[in-house]
Amino acid sequence: MLLRDGGRDAGRTPTAGRHGQPMSDAAIGPEAVVMRQVEFYNARNLEGFLSTYHEDAVIERPSQGVVVARGRRAIREGFAKLFAANSALHCAVDARIVKGDFVAISEKITGLAAEGARDALAIYEVKDGLISRVWFF
Repeated sequence: MLLRDGGRDAGRTPTAGRHGQPMSDAAIGPEAVVMRQVEFYNARNLEGFLSTYHEDAVIERPSQGVVVARGRRAIREGFAKLFAANSALHCAVDARIVKGDFVAISEKITGLAAEGARDALAIYEVKDGLISRVWFF
């Protein structure tokens, strides 16, 4: 198990590979995939954000018994609306725990038009270099 805190790298510009294209997610580990997703989220870069998700990824809120999105198309629709409605949206990672294919991050989301800010826990499962499942608490 790997524990990291601070998340100071979460605000950087996403790492680009050759010719400015994103690096292959399959070439990096689960933690790096999740942190790239956070970087794209903070930049409100929808295409980059989606590039970290598996085509059949599922996002859930288990405490509410809700499947938020099933599949990249539904993720696109939901996050396109979120990014458009919240121009100051930002995720600050307070701590992260890595265990095999799972990455848990404690985060503070700010810039939400309706709520202002909120603390959250997100658990990601990464398979074959892509996020396959997310649980938000």
